[in-house]
Amino acid sequence: MTEERPDKSNTIEPVAAVVPASVRADGSVRKERRIRPGYIPQELKPKYTPPPQRRSAPTPTSNDSDKPLLKQQEQEPKSTPLPLPQEKVPKHTPPSPRNPPVAVASDTKQPPLPPTPTEPKRKKAALSALDVAKLQAFLAL
Repeated sequence: MTEERPDKSNTIEPVAAVVPASVRADGSVRKERRIRPGYIPQELKPKYTPPPQRRSAPTPTSNDSDKPLLKQQEQEPKSTPLPLPQEKVPKHTPPSPRNPPVAVASDTKQPPLPPTPTEPKRKKAALSALDVAKLQAFLAL
């Protein structure tokens, strides 16, 4: 009914090698270390190389003539330079909603339009243009 579990302290694992205890330079003692079978020390493990470097690295069985040419090597270099891009001048620039066109004062007086909620600055610009026109007329006298 009661299952006996084996005591792990009594079991001996297979050991590939044992590093004996040693004394450090400062006098402290380094413990004995058991090395398990299949263990590879950090110094002997190969370092990680990214996949592009792995592909481009020469293998012992490959020859340079067997490698496929890269896309850049296959194409011939272009002999004629590309023409410089010229500045494009727009034929007509539509008014932007941020900068509405400014009304110019003319000889015929029209009543100012009531301001709309979308264009509150237009009224101020029209009034300032009228004020400028009045000042110019006054100074011309």
